[in-house]
Amino acid sequence: MGRKTYDSVPPKLRPLGKRLNVVISRDKEGVVAERVRGELEAKWGRERELAEAKAKARAEESAAAAFAAAGQATTTTSTATTPAPAEGRTDAFVSASLEEALTRLDAAAAEEEGGVGNVFVIGGAEIYGASLRLGTESGSGVKRKVRLVMTDVEKVDGSGFECDTFFPIDGKDLAGDKWRKVSAEEVTNWVGEQVTGEWIQEGDVRVRMVGYESVEL
Repeated sequence: MGRKTYDSVPPKLRPLGKRLNVVISRDKEGVVAERVRGELEAKWGRERELAEAKAKARAEESAAAAFAAAGQATTTTSTATTPAPAEGRTDAFVSASLEEALTRLDAAAAEEEGGVGNVFVIGGAEIYGASLRLGTESGSGVKRKVRLVMTDVEKVDGSGFECDTFFPIDGKDLAGDKWRKVSAEEVTNWVGEQVTGEWIQEGDVRVRMVGYESVEL
């Protein structure tokens, strides 16, 4: 994500949890990198506190259940910890460009067992444009598909929206031979959540999630 997109995330949620955050910034003084690092360390602290609280609660529940099973009633203040379920790791770094970020991610994928997972570009407009211009091959020579996950939004009364920022490609581009529209099942596999592809009305608008994948010509 670009620096402005990162800053649009509420402070308490920065960096986004259980994933590797990559912030693109031209800052040469290191101010952005220092700030992101500080927010990352604060995030780690909050995550540790939450994990410890959950572990304590699980330990107390287990102790209470054990005493109850033995026919005894008691109150426990045990601080013993129980291993928490495996979750994604929260991390973050700053890169000067999308190409540099992908090269660093490719290196991390080669070093870490299981790689780094899917790379999601979440904005802003300039970063979207850079990702589309990059094509299907990164500077490291690693072939990769370019996928789009989009939310169509329409007003129920048929009127339009006043917009000042636009995605680099439109419906005409997507209808060409460079992109194929994928099934809702494929989008579900991409994002890890159930996607139906059907319109869902929310107040005076209706929305649906759709996906496209680049086609090598």
